Amino acid sequence: MSWIQTLDVKIQAALIASIVTLLGIFFKDYVFQKLKEKRDQSKIAYDVYKKYAEPLAAAAESMFWRLNETFNVKGRAHFLIRSDVITGFEDYKYKSTLYRLASLIGWIYAIKKEQSYMKPVGTTSQKSISESIRVFESALADGPHVETQRLLRLTELWSLECSPEKSIDLSIALEKMHKSFLKGKNVDLATDLGDQDLFDLCRECANFLCGQLDCNQLRDELIKETMQQSARRLSIREAWIYRDWQAGIGELMVRKSESEARDFDVIGFKEFESMLESDDPEVSKWISRIENTFKNLDIDKVDGQDVRVEQIRSTFKAVAKLIVEINNSGLEVSPFGNQTIAAAEANNV
Repeated sequence: MSWIQTLDVKIQAALIASIVTLLGIFFKDYVFQKLKEKRDQSKIAYDVYKKYAEPLAAAAESMFWRLNETFNVKGRAHFLIRSDVITGFEDYKYKSTLYRLASLIGWIYAIKKEQSYMKPVGTTSQKSISESIRVFESALADGPHVETQRLLRLTELWSLECSPEKSIDLSIALEKMHKSFLKGKNVDLATDLGDQDLFDLCRECANFLCGQLDCNQLRDELIKETMQQSARRLSIREAWIYRDWQAGIGELMVRKSESEARDFDVIGFKEFESMLESDDPEVSKWISRIENTFKNLDIDKVDGQDVRVEQIRSTFKAVAKLIVEINNSGLEVSPFGNQTIAAAEANNV
C-alpha cells in the first residue's frame, strides 16, 4: 500500500479515519450483532432444554432401570414372553415397558417440536445431549446388517461363493424377494410357511442367487434337504422403529401442556393403557410398532435368530449415554441419584 504514502498527509489521515469508521460500523452492526444473535439463540435453546430436562431425565431413568433389570438381573426378562399364562404383575411390567419406551420417545419429540423453529446452535453440553438422542434413535431404527446376515447364511448353507463387492446389492434384492413372498402368503417369517410354500420360496431364492453368482442351479433334492435350515436362516426376527415412526409415536404420545412450564406434556400410563386396548386401527398401527420391539423377546437366547436382543441392548446403552450427558449438562441440581449415575456410567460403553 505504498501508494498511500504518495498522498497528502491530510488526505492520508482522512482516508485512515474513514476506514476505521467503516470497520467500526461493520463490527458494530454485523459482527457483534451476529454474535449477539448466536448467544440469544443459544440461550433460547438452553431455556427450552431446561424446561424439558426434568421430564426427559425421569423418562430416561425409568427406561434405564427397566432395561438394566432386563439385561443384568438373570431371569427377570421373563415378563416379555407373552405365554398363555400371564400373571397380573407380568402383564403390568410388559405394558409399563412399552409405556416407558413410548414416553421417552414422546419427550424427545416434544423437545424437537419446540426447537423446530430455531437455528441449530447451543453449548457443547447441549450438542452432547443432541448426539446422545441421535444415538438412541439410531439404536431403535438402524439394522442394515440383517439383510447381509440372511444372505451370508444362505450362501454358506448352499456352498455358494459371494464376494463382498456383490453382497450388498444381492442382500437387498434377496430381502425384497423373500419379504414379498412372505407378504403374499400372509405370514411374517419363513418358519411359518407350510412345506410346499417353503420349498417354493427356497427354490426362488436359490434360482436368483445362482443366476447372480454365475453358478449351476441347485438340485431340488438339496433344496428339500436344507429347506428347514433355510427357513431358520431367513427367519431372523426384527422390529426396527424407523425415525419417521419414532416421530409418529412421539406425536401420539404428546399433548398440549396445560401448565405454563412448557408447550407439551406426555400422556400418562392410564391413557396409554387405553391405547393398548383400543380397537381404533390408526391407534393400533402405532402401538404395534412399539409392541413388536418387545413382544415375546427372549433375552437369554443367543442363537442370532432375533436381532431385537441386540437392538434393545444398544438402546439400553444409548439411554445410559443420555443419562450421563444430562448429568454433565450443567443443570443447577442433577435430576439423578448417585446410584443411577454410577449404573449409567458403568453401562455407557
